[in-house]
Amino acid sequence: MAGTTQEEWPSVSQHEQTVQILLTVEPRRIAEVLQIAQSLGWVTADEYPEAGVLVGEVPESSLSSLAAIEGVLAVEREPTFGIA
Repeated sequence: MAGTTQEEWPSVSQHEQTVQILLTVEPRRIAEVLQIAQSLGWVTADEYPEAGVLVGEVPESSLSSLAAIEGVLAVEREPTFGIA
């Protein structure tokens, strides 16, 4: 978000359920997006900066804020599989 500072993002509870995410961003903005995402509770599991892809987890309540970051192209939940 242009002109938005980290202080303006909502705070995240330490005990909130997190979701696994594949985040696609503009490669030239990956550092900026990562910094803002971390303020939303993002924890990186893997990075592919040349491709503009970050893999990690974030509190479920932060998904819409994550998608609103300027430079974010897609926010996809990683599929989960259970055993019946």
